[in-house]
Amino acid sequence: MPHAHQFEAEEFSLDPAPSRRSWDPVVKITHWAIVTAIIANALVTEEGSGAHIWVGYALAAVFALRLLWGLIGPAEARFSAFPPSLRRALGHLRDIRVGRKEIHRSHNPLGALMVYAIWCVLGVVIASGIAMAGPPSGAFPGPAEQAGEVSRHLIAGQGDDEEEDEGKGAEGSESMWEEAHETSVNLLYILIARMHLLVESCATAALLAGVVFGTLQLRWLVVRARLDEAAVATARGAMSDLVRQRFLDWQLTGAEADVALFALKGFDAAEIARLRGAASGTIRAQLASIYAKAGVHSQVGLMATMVEDLVEAPN
Repeated sequence: MPHAHQFEAEEFSLDPAPSRRSWDPVVKITHWAIVTAIIANALVTEEGSGAHIWVGYALAAVFALRLLWGLIGPAEARFSAFPPSLRRALGHLRDIRVGRKEIHRSHNPLGALMVYAIWCVLGVVIASGIAMAGPPSGAFPGPAEQAGEVSRHLIAGQGDDEEEDEGKGAEGSESMWEEAHETSVNLLYILIARMHLLVESCATAALLAGVVFGTLQLRWLVVRARLDEAAVATARGAMSDLVRQRFLDWQLTGAEADVALFALKGFDAAEIARLRGAASGTIRAQLASIYAKAGVHSQVGLMATMVEDLVEAPN
């Protein structure tokens, strides 16, 4: 006997379950390595020390790896997966406000703007730091380099005007790089500590606004439903009063009123006879009497008269 295929519920699902975003190991390692390097140079190492400089070189290497991975890595890690777009970021905020959830294969549009802003500032930090420290071989000067530095200071002290001018130019360039480095570092701290919190606060505020908006909309729908129920009840009461008044105007007997009510509900003679436990001939005779008293010729005419009276009835 052939084995019957067992169908799962997911095979008939119209909307496939969205896949969860999962970062690859390179993205995770570079992310936490950059965070660790920034914290180390901010809180652990001394500014300008050899350890500070080498941590900066390591940061540059990890950052370069992440940028390269944005070109050759998996789809969710590539720059094309989260292009910077102010319009999309504002649309994402609107989606949060109204409670609409969208699955993104990488950073959401708001997070993408923050990522590119941090990367740009981080690039300035790294470039200015390397410009001040020089190539990695110059981070820890050896004895020969230190002796040469002393000799240069002695020669400069002899009053060579040309070398003094060159020294002043070098100091000015170094001062410029120091200013750029310090400014970019402070801006990086602001982006990470303050702006990140600001973005999260904005997202939270938009989410709360969406909850409040949804609550108000739900309350309005509840009120509208109650008003509709009240209107239906009023219409039902008006219809009942009109039917009762028309039966009185037509001077129907009790049995004829019952048969007329069944007729208005759409039952034919055979069904009315079965419901009342009477003979079909008796029901047909009663219907004929009802039509004559109402001035109509059929069940449809009876219904039309009642609806017309209801529409034209004064409020």
